[in-house]
Amino acid sequence: LLSSRIITMSNQYGYCPASSYGLMSLAFFLTQGIGEFPVDIDGAIELSRMSMVIAQGLVLPRIELGSITNVRLLKEPLQALLPELRGLEKRSLLGGEVDVACLSRFLYHRLCFFTGTPVTQMYQEIQSSMAMMIQLQQVNLNITLAALYQTISRLLGIDNCQGFVFECALPVKTEEELFQYAVQAERHAIVRVLSLTRFFAAFWLGQYDEAAQYASKSFRPKTMQVSDLYHAFYYAITAMILARRDATERQKWVDIAEISIRTFGTVSDHSSWNWENKRLLIEAENHHLNGDLDDAKQKYLLSIGSAKKHKFVHEEGLGNELFSNFLAICGDVEGSRNHMVLARDCYAQWGAS
Repeated sequence: LLSSRIITMSNQYGYCPASSYGLMSLAFFLTQGIGEFPVDIDGAIELSRMSMVIAQGLVLPRIELGSITNVRLLKEPLQALLPELRGLEKRSLLGGEVDVACLSRFLYHRLCFFTGTPVTQMYQEIQSSMAMMIQLQQVNLNITLAALYQTISRLLGIDNCQGFVFECALPVKTEEELFQYAVQAERHAIVRVLSLTRFFAAFWLGQYDEAAQYASKSFRPKTMQVSDLYHAFYYAITAMILARRDATERQKWVDIAEISIRTFGTVSDHSSWNWENKRLLIEAENHHLNGDLDDAKQKYLLSIGSAKKHKFVHEEGLGNELFSNFLAICGDVEGSRNHMVLARDCYAQWGAS
């Protein structure tokens, strides 16, 4: 409502910096609830473009950050947005916008995780970023970044992460203590962040029961935002694997997966680079679940090819791993072995142990 009023007044009396915020807020609203409600991605992209045109020549880093993280990643290759986030961070620091700079740095790290940046590189870069956020007294962002750091540590096989500190005004020293503190103190935002990062780690480690447990604490399909797309992707894969394991709860898991099937059917129409391989892999798992073996095989191969073409090496590995499991169930032992070797090669390139 407020965004609409800003835009209406801008049309009546002329545009100003506040108009840019109104347009960007409306663009964000148009992408809310992807998968559950009708969304207007093309409209959001156009509003975001108009917002940036109005902001041109002005120092409005929040507008630029909103455009990148809430709209542009729906359309533009994710890898191309990484240097833009680092550039925005530097400009924000020079302009005194410390919170925007730190948020840009955090979102850079999260996007690195989603694009398959080598985890050893991420491990070192996040250590440096946490030290920066401690100096700049960005407590909440440091907690969120530290949780991602713990996820990266688990993927590297580092169980006792000695460098994992919070350095904040909370009575905790470890991630587990922070989680228990947040639950008891009803710090719901912290609980959601930690549940989300624990979900990501459990998913990639193949611990699907644990992954589902944490996913259920942080999934919000009715208000799904662009930032929740990877949550939806991993949760769909998890749900269909668990549906095959336990027929008594099959319908519960199918209902969860169907949200992501709708979601990625929508977003992949706007960016085959970012979302095609994910849509194909979800469809492959769905065909596998329903016994459509020929369709499943075709979609697995298409997903693997798309992930390779669009440089998502970790998801290329995931596609090969799931296809290997599928072939093993179908009795193709040699094919299963070959694709598991390919999966391990991809994971090695990613740096995950």
